[in-house]
Amino acid sequence: MLKISKKTYLIFPFLFLLGFFLEAQTLLLNAKGKDSTETNIIDSLGYQKEHAALNTMKEETDSLLLQLQKTGYLYANKFPLEKKNDSVFTTLFSLGKKFNKVIINYTDSIIDQKTLKRISNEVSNSQFTIPYNSIERSLTFINNEIANQGKPFNFVQLSNIKPNENNQTVTATLQSSNAGKRKIDKIIVKGYEGFPKAFIKNFIGLKKGQVFNKKKIERKTDALKNLRFAKSIRKPEVLFTKDSSILYLYLEKQNSNLFDGFLGFATNEETSQLEINGNATLQLINNLNKGESLIINYKNDGKEQQRFNGKLEIPFLFNTPFGIGLELDLFKKDSTFTNTEQKAKLTYRLSPKISLNTGYRTVDSNFLLEEENVVVGQTFTDYNANFLTFGGNFININDYQSLTPTKTDIDFTIETGKRTTEEETTHQFGFKLRGNHIFQLDLRNSVYINNEIAYLKSKNYLENELYRFGGINSLRGFEENSITASLYSSFQTEYRYLLASNFYAHSIIDVAYIENTLYNIKDNLYGIGFGLGLKTKAGLLKVAFANGKAEGQNFEFRNTKIHLSLLAVF
Repeated sequence: MLKISKKTYLIFPFLFLLGFFLEAQTLLLNAKGKDSTETNIIDSLGYQKEHAALNTMKEETDSLLLQLQKTGYLYANKFPLEKKNDSVFTTLFSLGKKFNKVIINYTDSIIDQKTLKRISNEVSNSQFTIPYNSIERSLTFINNEIANQGKPFNFVQLSNIKPNENNQTVTATLQSSNAGKRKIDKIIVKGYEGFPKAFIKNFIGLKKGQVFNKKKIERKTDALKNLRFAKSIRKPEVLFTKDSSILYLYLEKQNSNLFDGFLGFATNEETSQLEINGNATLQLINNLNKGESLIINYKNDGKEQQRFNGKLEIPFLFNTPFGIGLELDLFKKDSTFTNTEQKAKLTYRLSPKISLNTGYRTVDSNFLLEEENVVVGQTFTDYNANFLTFGGNFININDYQSLTPTKTDIDFTIETGKRTTEEETTHQFGFKLRGNHIFQLDLRNSVYINNEIAYLKSKNYLENELYRFGGINSLRGFEENSITASLYSSFQTEYRYLLASNFYAHSIIDVAYIENTLYNIKDNLYGIGFGLGLKTKAGLLKVAFANGKAEGQNFEFRNTKIHLSLLAVF
């Protein structure tokens, strides 16, 4: 039987600790140049001095030599490691002469002069000069530019490298492999196979036969955020085969139909009874996978004033940038008159955010009262009007937060035409501008501004042709469409504070200037109040309390209007 003495028990822990100490010992690397100047240059590179093993120390000296050569010490050399003691090793470097510039010969078939000016201040038809320490960065830039010109498999390198010690420069020749240009041969949509193909060419701006450019493809697919019915779920990918290049877009269909319901509550000044008015908007988008939109709107102010509006827009007819828009608007003012308005327009998409349109608008107005029921001072009569129109739209989607999906929305219309009554024909000119924008101050604070301007220029005016505005979308604190004007400009402003990710509060400060040339009225109108917005499972619920008044009047609590709306996406 083997016996172990007490001395042996004492030796085992000592040997274990000694082995652990030797295993965990740190090795120190000390890199030096031939003099203090060279040593300072080496130290400035910030090499790693402490190592756990000899092999990593050798790898560090190799890396240090490569760094010196990239810096401009083309002839730099190193000597083997020298062991000073058990933990310190020294290696000696010889740097030699430093080269500061590289003069590179090139041809236009590889890269053009305009592109080279982005990396060099000295460019001629056949040469360009760069700092020696930027060779790697400059070649990477050139390779990327060549790839964006449709040559993703081409690469450049320097050849015929010749140092010139007299002026500390190096001359070289830029050479490129020649793999040929690549073009997009096919575009395949994954995830949303029913995505309207016309949008790939006319909205995103991608089509077969285009030169492959990765940077442009990513930038163009980023425009998908301006589409409500689809989004990109991952970056586009390209499959390169020997004879073709196939672009894959990864998209997902989004719910884009909208229902916007509005109720307004106010007290009748004459009867002191509660009056309710309403507004319902249904917006159907891309249900046929053609990118089409159908908008139906109905308003009732509770005082026998009703409006029905229907719009149909079909974009990119026959896979072109052109589309069509049709609109029908029916307005009835109690038993006084009815207006029937029809519009047809041709649209042209300039970019994902901008579109232009031109079209034709007709209005047919019928006065319903008999002569004995006409109120003195009112100016109504039957008329029809015809206008040529021109307009445009700019829209920018807000990907910052889902509570306010639109950051900027601007559209305008200019029209010229004539109005015809039994007595005369009058030439008229009209202009409308509507725009809103959200100024995002930080994560919680933002400012919303909405402006509407409308102007009708005519020799004389009829009451049944004047603009009608007021209410939740133009001037809060007033009933819907209760204000008539031949010219008006209204501003809606809100300071919004995000209380939670789905809940915000806001102020209401609305102002408007109106002119009613028919009755020689000029006035300033004001609306103040506050509101709340809450995103629920049903949609975005908004409630606003606003009080309105005209110039020279006082705010009265009984004039407070309550605006309640629900915006649902389905």
